[in-house]
Amino acid sequence: RLGKPLSHGDTATLLYLLDTVGLSGDVILLEIAYAVSLGKGNMRYVEKLALNWADEELTTLSAVDAHIAHLERCRMVGDRVEKMILPPRPFTVAQRELAVKWVEDWHFSDELLRLAAAIAHESVPKSGNFTAYMDGVLRRWLAEGIDSPDKVQAAKPASKKKGPAATNPEESSLDTDEFEQALLRYRPRFGENT
Repeated sequence: RLGKPLSHGDTATLLYLLDTVGLSGDVILLEIAYAVSLGKGNMRYVEKLALNWADEELTTLSAVDAHIAHLERCRMVGDRVEKMILPPRPFTVAQRELAVKWVEDWHFSDELLRLAAAIAHESVPKSGNFTAYMDGVLRRWLAEGIDSPDKVQAAKPASKKKGPAATNPEESSLDTDEFEQALLRYRPRFGENT
């Protein structure tokens, strides 16, 4: 499966996984096959993968097989959502799981995912957490029952005016006329001892 002869270190790692960790040979072979499918067919990666999964109590053939199926579904859905986002952003494993939630659990269409990605792209700086913002947008839409681009447009708040016309004296506790008069009366005093 690894495509190369096993070294003494590789054999020691396999024995450690069998005897000390307590994994069955079938589980180890399945984990090796999965690592090879990812292009990571070295024993260090297999050992790390096996130990992480053993910590998560994925020690039976059925549990490992179900977990691999879940990871593959996350990869496929994540790849699909990645392609919708412009500019493209590679997803982490956690972000791929978010993509599965958006597509399979919340049932958002490709069009809504593209729209949420565009909103997140405009709102989040390059160093920000783009997918967390996108998740927040989609979570809000889900709570508000927004399931089409038309409903997104209808739910947008009216753009606020800027400048003096934006001030509503009934809502503001600041009397702008009085403040401007006070500014005109103010004369700074320089060099005086007080």
